[in-house]
Amino acid sequence: MKTALIPLMILLLMLAGCGEEKTAKAPEQPAHETTETSAVQTVEKTVEQTVDAVKETATDVVDAGKEVATQAVEDVETAAKDVEAQVTDMAASAEKQVSEATEGAAETSSALLSGLTQKAQSVTETQTTAESATGDMVAQAEEKAAAATSAVTPPETVVIENNYGNVTLTHAFHGKTYGCPTCHGDNTPGPFELGKATAHVLCKDCHKEKNGPTKCSGCHKK
Repeated sequence: MKTALIPLMILLLMLAGCGEEKTAKAPEQPAHETTETSAVQTVEKTVEQTVDAVKETATDVVDAGKEVATQAVEDVETAAKDVEAQVTDMAASAEKQVSEATEGAAETSSALLSGLTQKAQSVTETQTTAESATGDMVAQAEEKAAAATSAVTPPETVVIENNYGNVTLTHAFHGKTYGCPTCHGDNTPGPFELGKATAHVLCKDCHKEKNGPTKCSGCHKK
């Protein structure tokens, strides 16, 4: 605004000088009227020039603002494209890493499953072999037991010698009625030592349950 006033003052001074010359040449016109007219014209012209300058300045400001706004939009668009490219690259990298991790996990799981399957098959084969061997052993044991049983013919009676009086055991009757394990247990039937203490516990307790003789003379015969 100060810059615009300086030319305005210079113009006023110049116009004032011109007005004096016109007064000298034309004495018929009053000097103060010429000066006032020139001053008004100068002010009007100066105002017009100032308005034009302001308009030009405003236009320049608007143009500059447009350029700044356009540049800002371009900068934002460029930055957005850069960010979008970076995000795309990051997403692609993440997707690749996830894919690689998934493939690695799948391979590891497949290897573990294969190993477990092989171990399970090995265990199954071992179990089958053990069952087969056990079956063979059981069959052999049964055959041996059957052979031993068929080879030994149990006696009808067994005489147990005793100082108080011999005891005659109806061996075949006891075995057929109560079964061999009652006396022989799980062992293969065969001779075994039957002392007083063992016989009294084994025979007397059973006689009490089965209503057999429990008195001494019932078994001992002199």
